[in-house]
Amino acid sequence: KVWVDPIISKKNDITITPNDDDENRVKISEIIEEPRSMIISAPPLFGLTCLSHFLVLEAWKRGQYWLYVNSRKLKSHNIEQYIYNDYTDLEVDSNSLPIRCIIIDEWNPLENGSMKKLKALCERFPTLPIIVMRTIDGVKFLKEKQEDIKIDREFQTVFLLPMTRGQVRCIVSAYNQQVKIADDDVLVEKVVSDLTTLNIHRTPQNCLTLLKVDERKFDNNPV
Repeated sequence: KVWVDPIISKKNDITITPNDDDENRVKISEIIEEPRSMIISAPPLFGLTCLSHFLVLEAWKRGQYWLYVNSRKLKSHNIEQYIYNDYTDLEVDSNSLPIRCIIIDEWNPLENGSMKKLKALCERFPTLPIIVMRTIDGVKFLKEKQEDIKIDREFQTVFLLPMTRGQVRCIVSAYNQQVKIADDDVLVEKVVSDLTTLNIHRTPQNCLTLLKVDERKFDNNPV
């Protein structure tokens, strides 16, 4: 098990070198310390759901209750019931632990009812920050803009980017410690090369898939 802090940037340039772009980097610690309404966009399997749960967990460690909302399970008319169920599951009282921030996950503006759900949340919690985990089609990754969202609230628009080579190394090393496949340097080179050959993004999901393949049969030939 390994956690690698994802790269969140104000730019949606997926060829960006994050280590050299601190000006546009949005740190996760800053989001937790000072939550604000924002839209974090990424294609499927980039890790938006994992990031959602991580933010909720880290806030909880600081004594804050962040409400996690799965957009696919929410109806615009049953927000109160959703909140009640969450408090019941946590076995806490709403008066003693008020909501400090809301995260709505698996939100896709192209799905029926998505805009209505977000609007209902904004109207129900006009002063609370709302973080929207926005799933976008990979082809549209460079084209989506905030103007597409017609909600009476200002959202900061940021993007979840693919991993750097250093982050790939973190995942590879952690995996390789449990199942010794090859030397770390060799394995990292193989995974990065395979990602390039297959022309797929450097996401944790893709890295783990390739590592599982290498675990079964490792060779230096392209996938």
